[in-house]
Amino acid sequence: PEKVEVNFGEKAVTPMYTVLCDEIKEVDSYPWTVQKGYRYVAVHLVLTNNLSEEESLNEKTDFVVNGIAQDSSGYKRISSSPVTAGLSIDGYLIFEIPTNITTAQLKYGDYVTIDIKPSDIKNK
Repeated sequence: PEKVEVNFGEKAVTPMYTVLCDEIKEVDSYPWTVQKGYRYVAVHLVLTNNLSEEESLNEKTDFVVNGIAQDSSGYKRISSSPVTAGLSIDGYLIFEIPTNITTAQLKYGDYVTIDIKPSDIKNK
């Protein structure tokens, strides 16, 4: 499959799935204290199964800030259960990211890259 690159708020469509990142917001309701110079953000994803059969939509997701992949802290609220053909699931992933951002991208699996501007991240 071809690699797909879109901007925040746009749908990235591949033959297997569609990925939409429509919200990124700073959060502080997390069990650990954030490191100095960092903040937690909740990333909202809508994942759609484009195949004709049930498929799990649990590709590795990376938040790349200033060229460096950030820790996802292992916190996700997106089902890893198989998704019926044509249907969507949505949920949040929490990432710990630096407060000083010049460039940011969300990478879903091997084929989808979503470009994020610092202004796309809502402060709490």
